[in-house]
Amino acid sequence: MIIERKESIDEHDGKLGIIDTIFESSNILRSIYFPKTNTLYLSFSYGQTYRYDNVDNELYENFEKADSQGKYFNANIKNNSAIPHQRSYKLYDSEIEGTKKIINEWKEKNKSQQ
Repeated sequence: MIIERKESIDEHDGKLGIIDTIFESSNILRSIYFPKTNTLYLSFSYGQTYRYDNVDNELYENFEKADSQGKYFNANIKNNSAIPHQRSYKLYDSEIEGTKKIINEWKEKNKSQQ
């Protein structure tokens, strides 16, 4: 489930440049997607971030809209030979904690609204 989604427009051509999304997921913390290059960066709950190439807009939109991003990732992206991947970087502990704080605040807000 999407908790927070930010879109950035490329100032050079006015087109969508980056989609940065935080999820409520036990495994996937956030994604950063570059639609023009079909490049997806996924940060997992422990902070390790992988780069996935050849992720077209339709695949990414379906990933975002899935009931479970983890299940969709496992079924459609992970180990897909058409989508090469590599480990890219690890988030700093402060980045992991900051993102988890956003998630926990969202959970508390939605729990009180029920």
